[in-house]
Amino acid sequence: RGAPKDPVEAFRWSERAMALGDLRGHFDVAYSKEFGLGTAVDAAQAKQIYQDILTAQGLESDSLLGQAAASFLSLAASGRYVACRLL
Repeated sequence: RGAPKDPVEAFRWSERAMALGDLRGHFDVAYSKEFGLGTAVDAAQAKQIYQDILTAQGLESDSLLGQAAASFLSLAASGRYVACRLL
């Protein structure tokens, strides 16, 4: 809130968190890649990172729960994007 927004710097910090194994860092990198925030759009890589998050949580994409979780991740990312644009 008090600092200027810099999507490139935010993406760098998210990459650092991801490199340390932080699942929030994984989500933020995937989200940034999905919507091109601070980096180029790469939907395929974003999807793979989302899948990695599910796998780390013990959810496989071929299970019903894994598919539901994947849908929720996508919905959460999309909702977050829309909310950021509205506020």
